[in-house]
Amino acid sequence: MPQPPLDLRQWQPHHAELVALFDSAAVLSASAVRERLLGFLLAPATALPILAAAEFLRVCREKRTPETLRALGLSPLYRHVVDSLKQTASAPPRSDSDWSITVPLSCRCALCAELSAFLSDSQRTRFSWPLAKDRRQHIHQILDGHHLPVTHETTRRGSPSTLVLTKQPALFQHAAALRKKQQEQLAWLAQQPAALCDIAAGNRPCEGVGQLP
Repeated sequence: MPQPPLDLRQWQPHHAELVALFDSAAVLSASAVRERLLGFLLAPATALPILAAAEFLRVCREKRTPETLRALGLSPLYRHVVDSLKQTASAPPRSDSDWSITVPLSCRCALCAELSAFLSDSQRTRFSWPLAKDRRQHIHQILDGHHLPVTHETTRRGSPSTLVLTKQPALFQHAAALRKKQQEQLAWLAQQPAALCDIAAGNRPCEGVGQLP
């Protein structure tokens, strides 16, 4: 499963914009607009990270009665987030020997494909990679941009120089903190079916949503 960053502040402006759009659709009874918004949030290519989606539902819940919240039509998103978090919660915790980092990189070039292979390998912790300067810079930018627990240092011996990537033990701390946050969000969502799950709207029934795995 992808490992989203714990710092959700980058998504706060998007949350405010999305809440305003859903509020407008509810006021105007614009169900087609609401369905397009939900389609955007549920499509794999444009979906929010699961924790960001859970936080968005929290923002929507603030200062709203269950009735006004149900009018936003967020039941499909709620069900999606709960199902995803339940699946994660039912998986075993990361083992002490699992060094894999599974994250969808923002670039699909051949260099990033090789980087991804190293990151996702559960056994490899170090990668000495001879690369020209511009190619090293690209890898630096990708790793920094995704805030991954991997150091990247250049050994300037030979030509080209060697970029040395090393996975850090912080990976395990991050995994534990992430799991705790996911469990906290799931526990909160399990208390919200009356406000967020509109069975009367013809959506998938929410039986079992309030039951933790």
